[in-house]
Amino acid sequence: MFGADKGTADKLDGKKLHIGIVQARFNESITNTLAAACRAELLALGVQEKHIKHVLVPGALEVPVALQAMAESDDYDALIALGCIIRGETYHFELVANESGAGVSRLALDYQIPIANAILTTENMEQAIARQSDKGSDAAQIVAAVRTVALGKKYVTPEMAQMLVDNLTTPAQEDAHQKLSDRELQTLVMIASGKRLSDIAEQLLLSPKTVSVYRARVLEKLALTNNSELTVYAIRNGLVPPEST
Repeated sequence: MFGADKGTADKLDGKKLHIGIVQARFNESITNTLAAACRAELLALGVQEKHIKHVLVPGALEVPVALQAMAESDDYDALIALGCIIRGETYHFELVANESGAGVSRLALDYQIPIANAILTTENMEQAIARQSDKGSDAAQIVAAVRTVALGKKYVTPEMAQMLVDNLTTPAQEDAHQKLSDRELQTLVMIASGKRLSDIAEQLLLSPKTVSVYRARVLEKLALTNNSELTVYAIRNGLVPPEST
């Protein structure tokens, strides 16, 4: 909330973070200010300029599409959505606001990547102007959610943590991973250990596309849907120790 007490945070170190920013061009004067404030805060937190990828899309509805492409690349520790939707200036305000917000939330859950949603939804231009700088800076504080990533650990949402607790007490499926090929098993273990697809590809001397194919095969053979479930499966079956994630 604008003007609210946001508390304080420990000093953060973003030197190792790779951040993707998707900015909607609609209401460009506002979104440009959001982007400038966001980038300035990221740099102040130690994120390197070369590790910030900034792309533009036409409007808020296109933001989730670009975010998904970034999430699928597995090249980023966190993503930031920037936009501005003003009632009366945007056709079907509620539809655009709800769909863009829901799209961003789904991506964060599906890909288990922190996404700061700084798409402003305001009644008028005056409200947007009042919030543009603060909201842009706040979005950069996404690094607070990925402090564990900056320390070389895996980002775990509360939902994933609960799933780990629930599943660790559930009997594991008997030897389901025995049907995996050696490469597929390697891919499973490395993903569960927190490695990116690009890092796996480099270590195994494969293309990222090939690693993605192995990942898809593992998900299909184990009847899983995402990396979080892969990690839970690997821990339950003793393929990786819990602390490695």
